[in-house]
Amino acid sequence: MKVPKEANYRTASPWWAKLLGVVIFALILGSYIPPMLSGFMQPILIAFLVLGTYVSLGVIVSFSFIGVKDRHISLGLFPFRLRRLSYPKISSVEYVEHVDTSDYLGGGWKLGQDHSTVILWKSGPALKIELTSGKRYVVQSDGAAILVEATKKKIATSGS
Repeated sequence: MKVPKEANYRTASPWWAKLLGVVIFALILGSYIPPMLSGFMQPILIAFLVLGTYVSLGVIVSFSFIGVKDRHISLGLFPFRLRRLSYPKISSVEYVEHVDTSDYLGGGWKLGQDHSTVILWKSGPALKIELTSGKRYVVQSDGAAILVEATKKKIATSGS
């Protein structure tokens, strides 16, 4: 298996998350337009409309990602969170053949039962990353095997 210099993978949000974003947007728009037209609490309602639009559009276009960079691993759930894990802080990384969203009560950025941070939108292969501090991350990605190899290569070369 050829290991690329930098590897990046994205997993798009499922259909229900996109639908949820549209429903949130429709509810916010529908509930704030009539009071805005009457002028009652207009500045506050405009602020809620802008914030609701941002959140709902964020849910619609969200995706989880993981990238093996020169100095760190970037992982997150766009557009809400981003973590950078530098290679000296990583004690181990391993391939997990299958994680299931039902084990974590659905997809997203979650706290697992073993107190690991979990980033997943769908079931499938994943990386398990443990930091020297003891914190653990489980990140679902279709390219998990390649990402594990790329990360191990970066860890080995960052120590020298």
